[in-house]
Amino acid sequence: MKKTLILLVIIFSNYAFSQSGNWHLRADFIRDVGGKMEYKQEGNTKFTFYSDVDITERYSIIGKIHDYIKDNLRLIKESELQDSIDIIIVRNRDDMTSFVGGPISGIAYTATDEYIKQKTIICIGGKKNPLKHELMHIISTSFWGVPIGRGLSWLEEGLATFADPEAECDNYSFEEKYIYFIQNKKIIDADSLINNFDNLHKKISYNQSGYIVEFLINNYGIEKLKEIWVNGMNNFEKVYNSTFKEVLERIRIELTQKYAEPIELDWSEFEKTCY
Repeated sequence: MKKTLILLVIIFSNYAFSQSGNWHLRADFIRDVGGKMEYKQEGNTKFTFYSDVDITERYSIIGKIHDYIKDNLRLIKESELQDSIDIIIVRNRDDMTSFVGGPISGIAYTATDEYIKQKTIICIGGKKNPLKHELMHIISTSFWGVPIGRGLSWLEEGLATFADPEAECDNYSFEEKYIYFIQNKKIIDADSLINNFDNLHKKISYNQSGYIVEFLINNYGIEKLKEIWVNGMNNFEKVYNSTFKEVLERIRIELTQKYAEPIELDWSEFEKTCY
């Protein structure tokens, strides 16, 4: 989820923090966030947890974050991340409401301003979470910049979704979900993905876009995807020698031929969240 969707309700400052071992009390929030929080600085990354989160759990999540960063860098074929990141791990959606005003699972602030002093992620922790998804938002914009022009939300969210399939609450591949959408007339047309992404059914739009990104990377490579990101959707046909609509039609034909039998998917279970 991007910064434009929800207003952040915290402000960061340069206040001193009280020290307790390797962890420091964090006291720069302008409102009650449901408990005390402690942070640890590792290089360019600040990790913040609620004080009641076990140290073992904290280090387990930190270890995964390091792995996620490496995986995401490898996916987009970029080198070491230099940007500083403030990663705040919360316990549940109620905590998210305290921070951002809504019970979402995670959010990445990819740009800085008078309130956001550095790139920031606020996200649910635990065994199942969208941390890798949110990290891809930070990493992709750190190397490629903010996408140029309108109509690229499908690419922003598609890349982050493709990067983190384990964040999905089902056991289906993006390809299987895509053909299910086709078979059950739930597929979203090209024009809507480009011009109306934020108003679409989120589970469908994110998973469909995740597969489109997978298809484009597997068939054309990451560099062409980067060209669209950097130069805008108006360059799509020039880069791929096909319009976006034609690419989606090619996907439809190929998957329809590949999957003669219907995909059985419990829609009510598919729509449920798991964290």
